[in-house]
Amino acid sequence: MDLNLDAPHSMGTTIIGVTYDGGVVLGADSRTSTGMYVANRASDKITQLTDNVYLCRSGSAADSQIVSDYVRYFLQQHTIQLGQPATVKVAANLIRLLSYNNKV
Repeated sequence: MDLNLDAPHSMGTTIIGVTYDGGVVLGADSRTSTGMYVANRASDKITQLTDNVYLCRSGSAADSQIVSDYVRYFLQQHTIQLGQPATVKVAANLIRLLSYNNKV
């Protein structure tokens, strides 16, 4: 078997969101890799944050999962405190703040 470790290989995630009159359809590939090694062939890259808000994750699996967990927690607290579900805009702003305020 001839294994060329210098050969180009795909390192990207494929995620897509399509809108239509009745809502949004989300899709994502399911492979989690570390370089050329496939760590998980059945990874779920679409994470539910609230009843109507979902997050498509890419990049470092551990980092994107912890951001999802924090945002889900904050949105649950927001709903309890205000007595109504958080909006998509609130969720997006939380994700933006967590992501951009914690860049290395």
